[in-house]
Amino acid sequence: MEITKDEFRVLRYIYSKRTISFEKLREHFQKYSNISEIIRNMLSDHYITIISGIDKPILGDSIPNSCILTMTRKGASMVEGNQWFNGQFILLQIVLPIVIAIITTLITIFLSA
Repeated sequence: MEITKDEFRVLRYIYSKRTISFEKLREHFQKYSNISEIIRNMLSDHYITIISGIDKPILGDSIPNSCILTMTRKGASMVEGNQWFNGQFILLQIVLPIVIAIITTLITIFLSA
């Protein structure tokens, strides 16, 4: 399944909180009028799961506010796969070029003296 930007934002938020109630999720994403539909799609695609509240929401029923949602391995791997600004990025793209530039400058100064 292809994940939309809205669904990915919801996934990242759940990933950062580890577990969250549907009520808090709905409060945080007030601008999304279809948050229940987004959650249902992610539940059916096994990106998130319900820890407590109800077993599985029926398509016509509303999701209770007391439902506690958490990330599955599939959802976590989706979020982690799209995180590019991490420690490895900082080390390889920022710190390492600065260190190489400093070493090169010091060698140039030492050899020209």
